[in-house]
Amino acid sequence: MNITSKIQAVVGKVKGRDSKTPSVNPPPYIHDHTYRVSRLLSVVLLTLLLLLSIPALALKIYGYNFIETNGEMGFYLVNNEAPGPGEGNNMGDSLVAALPHNLFRVPEKLVLVVAMLNVLLSMAHLGFVAWDWRAGRRVGLQESKHTDIKLTNHQTQTRSFRRNSMALHVVNTILVLSALIGLSVAHKDSSTFDYKLIPQEPNALSPSGYRYYRYDAGTFDLETWTCELMNIPAVGDAMKDYSAQCQIEAAARMMLVPFFLATIAVTALSIWALVVGGRQLPHNEQLYTKDIDLEIGKQVQVEEVELDTLRPERQVDARLSKIEEGAEELEEAPKDATPPPVKAAKTLSESEGNTDEATKSPLSASQPTK
Repeated sequence: MNITSKIQAVVGKVKGRDSKTPSVNPPPYIHDHTYRVSRLLSVVLLTLLLLLSIPALALKIYGYNFIETNGEMGFYLVNNEAPGPGEGNNMGDSLVAALPHNLFRVPEKLVLVVAMLNVLLSMAHLGFVAWDWRAGRRVGLQESKHTDIKLTNHQTQTRSFRRNSMALHVVNTILVLSALIGLSVAHKDSSTFDYKLIPQEPNALSPSGYRYYRYDAGTFDLETWTCELMNIPAVGDAMKDYSAQCQIEAAARMMLVPFFLATIAVTALSIWALVVGGRQLPHNEQLYTKDIDLEIGKQVQVEEVELDTLRPERQVDARLSKIEEGAEELEEAPKDATPPPVKAAKTLSESEGNTDEATKSPLSASQPTK
């Protein structure tokens, strides 16, 4: 038993010297060049995304408000002025609805929701980056003063944060692309206004019971409808309102192109941060063990994990587990395995001899002495 314990101690010492696993994880690489570049690009691109999201949201709010406000509004045809071949329609001073009967509403709402989500997402991500920068700056100041510090986890350095942010930005890019495609398809498939297609008889009824005309030929998007009516003299003073709304809708549609490019840039940066950050193993962004993926901040090594899992078994067997440890752990061999002293063995043999003699001559013990 002594020989086995000594052999295990020697093997443990040799393997303990060869092991390069540190007992304490190195600090986060808050001053690494790659991390600085990633943080700077994140600030620039997220700020650009926020600056593009706010105008897109504001413009689409104007468009949605125009639809909701003018849903039951209309304009009077001035002096029966009809352009071109539509002069045969003698409608007099008729009230025509401000919006057509068929209007693409889903793309407008989708762009509005996507712009709002991008405002919230970019602000939240910028908040995490700013928090990380302040924490890193505080650590840097303490290091310059040569004080004892305890490094904490920086939120944008962890693998889980980079993985989640990448997933969110990928989904966000898909949503922006869907909104852009939907708005472009609606604008391309939009019908054109024709004065002759205005119904000859009133086909709509107001809540107060007044009958009026509503254009019901084809389906329009708001941009096409307003841009077509701003050039018709029969619309009268409503031409100014249609002209202003036409410019707003055109600007909102053009704003989606750089908006989409900004989301692509932010998504590409998040993917790059996840891929490059996973390669920074010397900087200890993540530790891989046999069973679990230990991330930064969990000061546990492979040997400690296995030792904790096998510790109850060691207590039952009263001997070392099969895990190869250092010399300090191997010195914990049980002391009960050592042989008893020689003197104790002799006294035991003498006592046994006395008992044997007593059994051989039982009458000698009872014989009285003279």
